[in-house]
Amino acid sequence: MKYYQHITLFGLAFCQCIVFGILDFASVEAKTFDRIIAQVNNEIITEWELTTLVKQRSIELQRGFGVNDEEAIRQAEQDRSKLLDQYIRQLLLVETALTLKDQIQVTDQEVDQRINTFKESAGIETESDFLEQLKREGLTFTAFREQTKRNLMAERLIMKRVLPKLQVRDQEIEDFFSENREQFPNKTDEVYLKHIFIPYEPTTNDKKLTRQKVENAITDLTLGDKFEDIAAQMSIKTSLDRQQTTGKMVEISLDEMKSLSTLFQKSLADLSSGQISQPVESVDGFYVFRVEKKNDQKIVFQYFLTPFQISQTAKEKALQKSEQLVEKLDQGSDFDQVLQTHRQTTSGYDSELEKNRFGGDLGFQPLANLSTEIRKVVESLGVGVYSGPVETSSGFHIFIVIDKQKSQLNEKEKEQVNLYLRDQKFQKEWKNYTNLLIEYSFVKYFDPKLIIEPTENEGATAIE
Repeated sequence: MKYYQHITLFGLAFCQCIVFGILDFASVEAKTFDRIIAQVNNEIITEWELTTLVKQRSIELQRGFGVNDEEAIRQAEQDRSKLLDQYIRQLLLVETALTLKDQIQVTDQEVDQRINTFKESAGIETESDFLEQLKREGLTFTAFREQTKRNLMAERLIMKRVLPKLQVRDQEIEDFFSENREQFPNKTDEVYLKHIFIPYEPTTNDKKLTRQKVENAITDLTLGDKFEDIAAQMSIKTSLDRQQTTGKMVEISLDEMKSLSTLFQKSLADLSSGQISQPVESVDGFYVFRVEKKNDQKIVFQYFLTPFQISQTAKEKALQKSEQLVEKLDQGSDFDQVLQTHRQTTSGYDSELEKNRFGGDLGFQPLANLSTEIRKVVESLGVGVYSGPVETSSGFHIFIVIDKQKSQLNEKEKEQVNLYLRDQKFQKEWKNYTNLLIEYSFVKYFDPKLIIEPTENEGATAIE
């Protein structure tokens, strides 16, 4: 469905104003030779009136939805039967409102306000221009004012019948959110995760090949290639990387630099402004640093990490170790205990930061932030359930779900959904009420092509 085919509650009211505007200008001086296309009780509808409705619909699509002229005309013509159907329903609303005029009051001030709104929307600036427009349409100001009053009465009638049925319960908002999650791309459930990580252990040849690749990249940098471009080629962003700073310019104070890992501190300390480092080996691969600016207060730098090129032998070894850890869990060992033992026996480091490389507490993670392979596994796990080995570009993970938390709409989003659901109810109740009016009225179509067949959920109307 195209975006301009959906009408909001306010848009529907706007459309009603247009249709009522057509009522204002329509049949007062309809020519006797106009082709009659429908009859509603004692009122006739001519081809000229329907053509005017189509033109107004085209203008609405252009002004209200930014549709180009050609597409607006095409869509308006396509809506010809719908516009006639709506026009018939509006005629019946006006007629019914007049029979209930003792119960529906409209003040002169409200009529004046509606006329002024009409003039503003039509771009009529002066009273003389307005009267001239009425004259061209064969209307007197008195007749126009009376029709405007009738239109307001019809609006009051429909709101009186429909408004009490437009209440939206909190549960309806929650149900809509649950059933239409794809319409809220920024809303995603979260999972509280812990993991055990078994990184690939590169062979001597793996390291040699990776180092050569990095040295070639450094040569390209010295020849003038952009650091950001080389970083994009050489780096592989891990599925759990939250920093997203690889290749970008990082500016920190010298005090803040003390919170970085030992590898970062030592590498950056050895570089001066404008210098690029040689490959710096880490447990994950080879880092390359470039210092943009450095003084007594701060340092501005860039970096990237190129993971080791891992041979099949290294992957098989990591998988075997992962399966051994899963076997311990299957035998009833506590996840935290298996994690701690793995970190202590594998890391060989005293730093908590470096130990965390082999697993730990990831906290709540939005599902949308996880890689496809990890999300697929994690979503299928219940709370307290651990996974088998999950392969990634840098090693194998074993996850356990500690908790799950469904995403919630904020107050602004709830209000938007509330308005949408009210709109849906309004359209449904408006259709139901006008169906009832049609059922007890004489409605005849002289052109069968313009008849809209009732939908499966609607009863047949009295159409001859």
